[in-house]
Amino acid sequence: MGLPSKHFLMVLCATSLFCYCLQSSLAGYHLETDHLALLEIKAKITDDPLGVMRSWNDTAFFCEWHGVTCSHRHKRVTGLDLQSSKLTGSLSLHVGNLSFLKQLQLQNNSFTGSIPSEIGNLHRLQYFSFSDNLFQGEIPESISGCSSLVVLDGSNNRLKGRIPPELGSLSKLQILQLSINNLTGTIPPSLDLGENHFDGSLPSNVGNMLPNLRYFSIHNNQFTGLIPSSISNASKLEILQISSNKLQGQVPSLEKLVMLSELLLFDNFLGSGQVGSLNFVSSLVNATNLNVLDLSQNSFKGNFPRIICSFSMLTTFVIDNNMIGGEIPSCIENLADLQLFNVWGNQLSGVIPLSIGNLHYLEELDLSFNRLSGYIPSSIDLTKLSVLSLSANSFEGHIPPTIGHCKYLLALDLSYNNLTGGKPPELFNLFALSTALYLNGNNLRGPLPSEVGKLSNLGALDVSENMLSGEIPSTLSSCVVLESLFMGGKCFPRCYSSYLGDSEGSS
Repeated sequence: MGLPSKHFLMVLCATSLFCYCLQSSLAGYHLETDHLALLEIKAKITDDPLGVMRSWNDTAFFCEWHGVTCSHRHKRVTGLDLQSSKLTGSLSLHVGNLSFLKQLQLQNNSFTGSIPSEIGNLHRLQYFSFSDNLFQGEIPESISGCSSLVVLDGSNNRLKGRIPPELGSLSKLQILQLSINNLTGTIPPSLDLGENHFDGSLPSNVGNMLPNLRYFSIHNNQFTGLIPSSISNASKLEILQISSNKLQGQVPSLEKLVMLSELLLFDNFLGSGQVGSLNFVSSLVNATNLNVLDLSQNSFKGNFPRIICSFSMLTTFVIDNNMIGGEIPSCIENLADLQLFNVWGNQLSGVIPLSIGNLHYLEELDLSFNRLSGYIPSSIDLTKLSVLSLSANSFEGHIPPTIGHCKYLLALDLSYNNLTGGKPPELFNLFALSTALYLNGNNLRGPLPSEVGKLSNLGALDVSENMLSGEIPSTLSSCVVLESLFMGGKCFPRCYSSYLGDSEGSS
């Protein structure tokens, strides 16, 4: 084959030059489109007290403006971050011209007006957050055009109306938060709809839609009926929050939710008072990352679920205000990271296991209003503990002085038990005690120690309904922030009102 002719080479060069010029022209056109879109966005800002948009001028290339991120090669706008800038204004419809935009962060400002329907032109958009603003109106149906969306967060605004069912087509969506708005109607398949006005029942196929969803919340609505068994099919869920509704019946198996880290079912009618209604907890055995489990304020009935000891990552375990009986197992010590253990208002019996002293990160322990008995174990010397409530049980014996080792204790409630003996002086070395010290309703004897004056930060002291005797220590006057003092019943023989003026009590 011979060499190309001179004429052919000239045509080829001319064509290449034309293509290059056309490409350069188109590139310049697109850059100018992004540039003008940003200027239109700035024009809708009516107040910028922090001056974050001062750089949005012609003295610098727009890729160097505050909050703007561009691609390295084509210099197209891929990110716009104006979060927490105290901006006031509205969102320009020209935001839809930023066709390469992947991240749009407007959260924590004072944007008003509606979300422009042109937002649906952003097919590459992956992250869109406009939470904590004053946006109004309805969620545009066109947002379903953002087919690459992974995170959509519009919580804490003034949005109203229905949730467009078109959002169900966003197959890549993992987090969708629309809580704290004025949304109404029926629920679309997979959303965070907390603190709105939704009612009715959950769709039976709620777990079959949006398979990549990681966060599902309907907290604080008016939903009734059952939790659909399909919820377990949303196998990538990490947070499941269906608290504060009117749901009832049995909780279905959650065995497929192996990635679950938080399960919040509190404040419903779940369990319906049926024995064995806690069996679903065993289906979570493979959820090895579970760290928050809150089943409180329901109607669960059955024995304390020993399977809990298998959740080694658990930091919060709350089952208060149910009908749960049985004993607290000694294997509870396996929960080495547990910080909150709240089981008040149940029917638990037996003793507090000594092994509870191995929960070194425990900050709140509330076992009150149960049927526990025996001695308060001396192993409760947990240095991180801030709240200890053992009231309304049948504990007996002396108050263990090791409680005095809980140096960060803010509130201590041992009321209404069968405790006897005196008051260990170590109690009055708890200088952090500020909320309350309740020892009332026991059989404590002897005088109130003069060391009580060390509790200078204490707000409430109740030693009524005991067998105390002797004089009121003058050091009590050192408790300068004390607002409530109760010493009535079988207590001191002389009036103490001079210490607190009008505070309640009896002589």
